[in-house]
Amino acid sequence: IKTNKSSRPARGAARGAGGGGAIRRGRGATARSGPAPYSVAPRLEQTKIMISNLAASVSEDDLKELFKSIGPIKTAFLNFDAQGRSKGAGTVVYRRDGDAAKAVEQYHNRTLDGKPMRIELVVSAQAVTALASSAAAASSSGSAGRGRGTGARRGRGRGAGGASRREPRKPKTAEELDAEMDTYMK
Repeated sequence: IKTNKSSRPARGAARGAGGGGAIRRGRGATARSGPAPYSVAPRLEQTKIMISNLAASVSEDDLKELFKSIGPIKTAFLNFDAQGRSKGAGTVVYRRDGDAAKAVEQYHNRTLDGKPMRIELVVSAQAVTALASSAAAASSSGSAGRGRGTGARRGRGRGAGGASRREPRKPKTAEELDAEMDTYMK
């Protein structure tokens, strides 16, 4: 899509005023280099994605048109430099929880205007902390009594699973420490 610079918003201008054009879904829309980069837990608040590696010809209208096929969009915008040129990155925020995860699964590494899009799910730190603490609580309460008394040991350090134990070290004398220091200082 060729656009003139006057159709792109200047820095700080209202979003959504970018030049537009038809999105190219037919070219390379089926190209994939594997599954989404991560699996998504259903309990996280999943409404926001960040898209990078976008062609300079992609407009905000193109982003909206492509990603609204997943679900209703709250906002979609591109990042621009000081001269008003696209940085090749943008953000889409969905209205419904879970739509962002669907967008990652469907469009990560898909080609748009000749470049594969990189799409990342954005999750709040509070949601991750809450998920981690609930997972830790579930694993500690759910493992009581399991595997105990059977001889199975986990997390006991390095080595051959505790088969060989080291002798405890004897403390060094002052003379030995002085000798080591003299050797080190030479």
